[in-house]
Amino acid sequence: MDGYYPAVQIGVFADALAALASVGIAGQRADMIAADVRERPGEPLAYSARVNGDDDQYALTLAPEKTGRIGLYVGFFRHRYESRDEALRTLAAAMLPDSLAGKFDEPPTLNAFQWIAPREALQ
Repeated sequence: MDGYYPAVQIGVFADALAALASVGIAGQRADMIAADVRERPGEPLAYSARVNGDDDQYALTLAPEKTGRIGLYVGFFRHRYESRDEALRTLAAAMLPDSLAGKFDEPPTLNAFQWIAPREALQ
């Protein structure tokens, strides 16, 4: 499938295990995902996830940063756009009211990733 999905950064971490621990994923599952990240250096990996019990389809995306650290994002799989710019503009516009209302201590970091099939479901 083609296209891009928008994503909001949760944080940047020393490695995949630290990123996963920040959202409560540990143990064997975290070890398997971290191994995936190590096997595919430089490549973002997406996992289908439920966020706060919401049935909407999200992607937990681990993306390598230029610094060697791992960026962790919540992506919106069901929102797919033809271009990266379109995905970013749409997400920024959707978040603008909350931003103007002062709901963020810091402006969120936005990104858009090429749509790839999620590797597995995470809850």
